[in-house]
Formats: sequence, structure tokens, C-alpha cells
Amino acid sequence: MIDVLRNEKKYAISLRDFYRLKPRLQTILQPDPFDPESRGYEVRSLYFDAADEGDLFDVLDGLKNKQKVRLRCYDPAAEKFKMEYKCKSGTDSHKFSLSVNREEAKALMAGRYDCLYDMNTELSKELYARMISRAYQPKVTVVYKRVVYQCPLNDVRITFDFDIKASFNRYALIDPVASYDLISAPASGILEVKYNDFLPGYVRTALGNLDSLQVANSKYANARLAF
Repeated sequence: MIDVLRNEKKYAISLRDFYRLKPRLQTILQPDPFDPESRGYEVRSLYFDAADEGDLFDVLDGLKNKQKVRLRCYDPAAEKFKMEYKCKSGTDSHKFSLSVNREEAKALMAGRYDCLYDMNTELSKELYARMISRAYQPKVTVVYKRVVYQCPLNDVRITFDFDIKASFNRYALIDPVASYDLISAPASGILEVKYNDFLPGYVRTALGNLDSLQVANSKYANARLAF
């Protein structure tokens, strides 16, 4: 189990503004080791929600405290997936993560959650109880491209997500030719700044004045609303 407490801030910016910002980020931060040329790699997530759509309506109602349950991978042919339970309060985020294999991922996609109970960890049993008691079901698959810059000081991680698409097909997560609909505005994306404790001053300076562009952006909610 991985347990991470983070500060997270999101900003809606254009591709043009990101490419203007990119040289500054490249000067002071390191690219993701899986994407050394910073061209962007694919992220796929299948989101789950309760029968009463509680997680969705918490976002739509603008509540400070929100939760997400999702199954994530970076390749439709992956053998390892992440089952993530994310709790957010304002800009503070607490993310719990479990590693699941491909067969367990297929069971979760089918709405069968016994594998979580069988893992016999505190998190897996908590997730199992939540998903069974509230009748969670897979709702929507979201896929997008992500560029990452990072540094070890306060575990700073800056991501830019673009070309955000969605599908109601739960199995699109592992289907390399699945059909998706674009849900992000053309030539735009979401810049997310994540860090522990505080954002170093030199990073804040490089980012410039982004505060006016800060948004409450949920890919899950946007995907549901788009359909």
C-alpha cells in the first residue's frame, strides 16, 4: 500500500501557454524518467461510483471533502494496475494505492470486488466494504496525455494533461483500439502543481502568476457531464 498526503492545485491553460512555460520548467526541474523528452505519455483511468452517484455529486455540489475510486494503468497491455482511493479536502489530497494484477483488474472492471477482500490489507478491506455497501460500479474510462516535471525537494511534481478523452466502455481501459470522445477544450489542458509542505520559491517564480487561472477540475466529473 502507498499512502501519500499532498497539496494539489490545478490551472486551466492553453497549449500555447504551456509551451511558453516549458523552457523554464526544463531549466529547474527534471522530466519524468519514463518520458525523458517530455513528449507526453498516456494515462488511463476507470472511475467507479456509488449507486447514488455520491462521489460525482460531491464534486458538482462544490463540497470541500471529496473522494475518488479508480483503476489506473499506463498501457492497455499492462500486467500491473493501480487501484487508487483518493480523498481530497480543498487543496490537500490524501491518496492510497494498491497494486493489482491483470486478472484482478479484469474482475474489478466486471464489478467483482472479492479480490480486494482477499488481499487482506487494511486498505483493501476498507475499499471492499465501501464498494460493496454503497453498490459501486464502473462508470467511465478517461484517457489523456501527460507531461511531467519533478524534483526531490518537497517531492514537487508538475503535470500538464491534455487531449483528454472519455468512454462509457469500462473495458476501454485495456482495449488498445477503443473509441473515445474528446472532453477537453481544443488546444488546452490542465496544469497541476503537486508538492509536500510548501512549494519552493524558485518553482513558484518559474510558474509566474497562475493564481487567477486556478480551477476546480475533475476529469471524472467532466467526463460524466460530457455524456
